[in-house]
Amino acid sequence: MVERRAAIERREEEKRARGELYCWNEANYKLLSLAQGEGAPELCFGATDYYTRLALHELYREASGERERLRYCSNTFGVSLLIETRDQRLIFAPRSQRVGVYAGYYNISLSEGLSLVDGVDSRGPDLAGCGRRGIFEEYGIAEEQIEELTCLSLGIDRHYTSWGMLGYARLKLESGEIASHRAGAADAWEASHLDFVPAQLETVVDFVRSRGAPWAPSALTTIYQTLSYKYSEQTVLEVIERAHRDRTGA
Repeated sequence: MVERRAAIERREEEKRARGELYCWNEANYKLLSLAQGEGAPELCFGATDYYTRLALHELYREASGERERLRYCSNTFGVSLLIETRDQRLIFAPRSQRVGVYAGYYNISLSEGLSLVDGVDSRGPDLAGCGRRGIFEEYGIAEEQIEELTCLSLGIDRHYTSWGMLGYARLKLESGEIASHRAGAADAWEASHLDFVPAQLETVVDFVRSRGAPWAPSALTTIYQTLSYKYSEQTVLEVIERAHRDRTGA
């Protein structure tokens, strides 16, 4: 694994020297263990970095069997959020071609890796803080403009063996105010553009069905859970089933 990571570091440095798009390294958290606590899961984290993640992913994809693949699970962690504006628009942000993971995929509002800068003394990382940092870095929106940030579930992306918190955030800003904030955001380039979709159930279901590009793995789950959080799971299921009948005639 050490050799593979060193090869990745050389490869990315050569890209940088040639003026090409490259992946830079940064310190991250990885999930060491997950246990059911009293009323909430208990997560234990350790340190890793992005090049180690890339090396483990390559070795994971090359492994011949499930038992061997277990040796190469990176277990990195991130936060994925579906954001709603004050005027009840959900923000969808297709990933640009410049990102290292799922380039060109349709996505929810943001997916932010859990960085060591999100650490809180010896208590480990602040997951909600990671989400707030992502909103600021990708949208230029400060913490005081966030009305709500709620964790809905934990999930895993089996392709990249990456874990994450899936959540919902609500802003104090209206959709028409987002562009001016985002103009100076450091990581606005991670999305090719933004779609503001009215948060009515039928409208969101139709929007999801109409996309031609594939969806990032956490996106559909986060959409479903956000709508269930806002309206109730039974209501969401009824709307999805009705939309399916209307489309297929079944």
